[in-house]
Order: sequence, then C-alpha cells, then structure tokens
Amino acid sequence: MRHHPTASTLALSASFVFAGSAHAGLVPGELYINEIFFDPPGTTGDGLHEYVELRGTPELNLDHHYLVFLENEGQDGGNGTISGNAGDIEAFFDLNGTALGTNGFLVLRQGAFSESLPNPYVVAPGTTDQLQDGFKTAWGNGAATSTVGWSSASTPPVMENSGFTAFLIAVDPNAGGVAPVLGQDMDTGNDGLDALPTGWSIVDGIGLINESDEAQFGRVYADINFGFGQNSNLEPGAEYVPVNFELEYVARLGDSTGSTSGDWWVGNLTDDLRRPGFENLPDNPPDFRLSAADGPGGDQTGSVEASTDQFEYATIVTNHLGASNLGVPVTSAIAGDYDDSGQVEQADLDFVLQNWGDTDVSDVTGWTNFAGLPGDSIGGLVEQTELDMVLSNWGDTAAPDFAGASVPEPVAASALGLLGLCGLRRRPGRR
Repeated sequence: MRHHPTASTLALSASFVFAGSAHAGLVPGELYINEIFFDPPGTTGDGLHEYVELRGTPELNLDHHYLVFLENEGQDGGNGTISGNAGDIEAFFDLNGTALGTNGFLVLRQGAFSESLPNPYVVAPGTTDQLQDGFKTAWGNGAATSTVGWSSASTPPVMENSGFTAFLIAVDPNAGGVAPVLGQDMDTGNDGLDALPTGWSIVDGIGLINESDEAQFGRVYADINFGFGQNSNLEPGAEYVPVNFELEYVARLGDSTGSTSGDWWVGNLTDDLRRPGFENLPDNPPDFRLSAADGPGGDQTGSVEASTDQFEYATIVTNHLGASNLGVPVTSAIAGDYDDSGQVEQADLDFVLQNWGDTDVSDVTGWTNFAGLPGDSIGGLVEQTELDMVLSNWGDTAAPDFAGASVPEPVAASALGLLGLCGLRRRPGRR
C-alpha cells in the first residue's frame, strides 16, 4: 500500500525553509499563506480583484519558494477510483527575487483592468507590494507577460474558481531540487499525495472545493480543507470542513499559525464596491463585504455566509492588506460552546433551537465546532444531545463537568419553547 504523508509530515530540512511553528507569534524563518481572494464577484472580478497575501518573518528572503496550486477536480473512475487531473500543478507563483516586507507581509496583486480601472487595493506601508504591470493581463502568464511570477494553464490566467490546494513549497537546489512545472502530477494515482520531489518541502497549505457536484470525486491535499459539500478524499489525518455556500475568500483568523479549522475561515463576499463615482480615490479601497443567505423576501437576511460566526453580515474583509487579518483563532473546547465565545450562553442555545432536527452537518447555521466538542452527536443530527450539552454546561467558562447541575430558570423556560421553534429554523439560500 502506498504511503501518503500529510503536509505536516512532509517538511524536509533545508537551511532556507522553516515550517510554521506550533506556538503563537513569529520566530525567525516563519512563513504562512495568510489570505487568498480567488473568486471575486462582479464582471471584472477575476481580472482585477484577485490577490494573495503571505505573512512571516520580516524581510524573509523568498528565493527558491513557490506558491503552487493543485487541481482539485476529479471524476468517477469506477470501482471506487478517481479519474482526471486531480493533483496536477495547474498554476504557481515563482517567488524568487522577492522577500517579505519590513512589516512581515507580501501582497501579490493583479494589474489594472484598463487605464481607467487600476487595481484599487490599498496596501499597508512596509509591505512588499507585487503589482502586475500592464492592462487586461490579470496576472500575466509566464516570464514573457507576468511581472509577479505567475504561470497558469488556464485562459485567462486567473485562479481556479472551483477550488484547489495551495501549497507554499520550498525547493532546495543544494539537495537536487528543481522548480515546479505546469502539469506536474503530484498524485499519479489520484489516490493521495505522492512522495515529494527531491529537495522539496511543504511550508504551508490550504485546500478548497467550491462546487458541491465536484466534492464527491475531487481531492484536496492540505492538512486543513474547506468545501461546498461533503468530501472524504483527504490525506491521512487531514481535516475537512463542509460549508453550505459558495467559497470566494479564504484567510487565517487573526495572526494564527496552525493548520486547523480554528486557524482558518472561508466566506462568500458581495460586490457592493465603494461609493459610486469615487471608485478610484486612493483613500477609498474596495469594500467587498460578507454575504448572507437570502431571506424570505429575497433580501440578505439569512445566515452570514462564513465558516465562523465571529463576523456579522456586511463586514468588510478586504481592507487590511499588509496587516493582521480579521478575527481571532478558535481555541475554545468548552462543551456546549458552539459559537466559540468562551462561555456557554444564550447564543449557543439559540443555535440549537434554530437548527433543531437538521440532518446535514454542513447546514448547521453558525456552528464553528460542530464536529469536535465532547458530546457532539457528529452524525449530523441536531437533537437532544446538543441541547443537553448547552443546558448542563450553562455559564461554563472553564469546561468542568457540570452534568446534573440545575439549569437556570430562563434557560429552562427557553427550552420549553423548543417544539414551537422547530419549524422556524432558517434555510440557507444562495446570494
């Protein structure tokens, strides 16, 4: 049987590469994927508003580093196999000749869509700001037209909207390592990541599947992966977080350094761009905002389309290039604390009531830790088990066992209204 090591076990020792540390904060040599806006909405979105942000040790030299994107799509090959191009390198950024800025950030941005429509993002001082030259070239393609090191097998040369696995790769030439090439197959059997080429090491990674009909036979290869729909084609020990909305944006929470669902989040963004007539002012950056599912009247009054409940509808998420991300890493392991607020409280009870009887774990509104807390049913049914976890741990902030403790009167009263609320849970819609 072939061995498929996970990304966290694939790092090889090399003098110029340092994998992410397990503790918070930065130490010499750290390097992370920080944000990827890969599917902007709007008619010019893919050719103007895509961007990538890296974070790490200030002024870290990125020679011999590449950000590669692996194909995630596959088809039913019969007899439990997957056919297609899963695992092929479909695009990459060559980071040679660059370094993180004095503030520890590097941003890759697309060129102007036209002379009257330049790239609009504002980037923090001290950031290494890599802006593609020229008009209507998106990222360009290869050495001839890309000034930011982008090579792609697609036309136009933009990021794959249906998803990918993005890996930060370090290639040690002293160990015989050679640069990646388009079409290079990292999963020759479509059954798991092959052993890395000589001299390669994985520094960081994130996997995404953006179309529910592709989730069944697609593959993602990172330690942490998100997807629109269910997927079990993972590396050993990897985590997959199903969501019920189209993915457009992925980012680390705050300055996180790990590779778990508590370190990352994904969201769907609106294209309500700034004040009409003032789009090109330098102090007026794009205000792509978090979407929400359509409510009964067709307006966005449903659940916020994000994999964490730390943010509200219409939160602007693209206004911090070159600075710390929104949010804080999810670290709570308190039984019944389904919104990860650090306390079992009314919000957790509300989540249970609003989603009572739900049989699809990907459709559990707002629950950041549905499949990881003690006592979770995990089978995908919001039922008495979840209610008991909230009621028996009400007010808990340190996770001791409160089983059998009396329930505060207001909670008991709320619980009595459960049956009346069961039919009121919101069904997610599409933006």
